[in-house]
Amino acid sequence: RISTWRNGSQAARINFEGAKKPVGVAMDILGLVERSIQYTKDTDGAFDITVGPLVELWRACKTETRLPTDAELSAARSVVGAEKLIVLHDDHSVGFKEEGMRLDFGGIAKGLAVDEAAGVLRNYGVTCALLDGGSSSLLAMGAPPGKPGWIVRLQHPYNESTLDEALIVDEAVSTSGYLHDHFEVDGKKYGHIIDPRTGMPVQGTLYAMVIGPSGTLTEALSKGFFINGADWARAYCGKHPKVRGILVPEPADGKGPAPVRINFTN
Repeated sequence: RISTWRNGSQAARINFEGAKKPVGVAMDILGLVERSIQYTKDTDGAFDITVGPLVELWRACKTETRLPTDAELSAARSVVGAEKLIVLHDDHSVGFKEEGMRLDFGGIAKGLAVDEAAGVLRNYGVTCALLDGGSSSLLAMGAPPGKPGWIVRLQHPYNESTLDEALIVDEAVSTSGYLHDHFEVDGKKYGHIIDPRTGMPVQGTLYAMVIGPSGTLTEALSKGFFINGADWARAYCGKHPKVRGILVPEPADGKGPAPVRINFTN
C-alpha cells in the first residue's frame, strides 16, 4: 500500500496525481504521512519522505557510475521538502504543492511493517517474539523464556565478527548504513542514504543503530542519527530517555571502527 513501485497503490497514486489535486487515502496512510512530517521536524530535516526525486536521481547515477550534474542536483532539490506537502486531514487526502515531487517511504517502511506485524501477533495473544524486517529493522516482544531479553548484534563492517551488541525487551531496533549499498566514482564511495537538505549522500558514518519504543520511530531516527551525527544524537537522547543509539563513525586511515554508545547505562 505504501510501495511506489506498484501501480495503483496509494503511494503511487499520490506520486502520479498529487501535483494536480490531493489524492484521497485511507486514515492509516494519512496518519503515516502526518507522523513522517513530525519526524522531519524532530530530525531537523534529516528524515523526509519527499526525498523521492533525489533517490531517483542518485539511483540513475549509480546505474551509470557517475555523479549528478549541478543542474540535475538543483532540479531535484527544488522539489524536496516536507513543507511542500498538502495534507488535508478532514478530507483524508495528500497532495503536492509542486510538480515533480515524489514520496518515498523506503526510509520508514520496514519499521512500519514490524509494528503492524507485532499488532497482529498481540491480537492473537502472542507475548514473546522477535520480528525481523529484513535484518535492518527488528522488534522485540517480551523476552525469550529464561532470558533477560533479546541480544541484537552489530556486525563488524569489514569481517564477520560482532562490533557491538545490545539487549532489548519490548523495543524496536533500526540500523542505517551504506557499506553494502554504494558505488564509487574516482575512488570515492557514495552511499544510498541521502541528506534531503543538501541532496548529497552522507559520508563520515558507517552505521547508526537506534533502539526505541516503535519500529516506525527507530527507522526515522536511524536516518537522523546517521545524517546528523553523534553530537546531535546525544542531544536528542538527552531529551528522550527511552531512545538509545550506537553510532560508528568512519575511522581514520589505519584505525578500526570504534562504536559510540549513547544512552546506555552499561
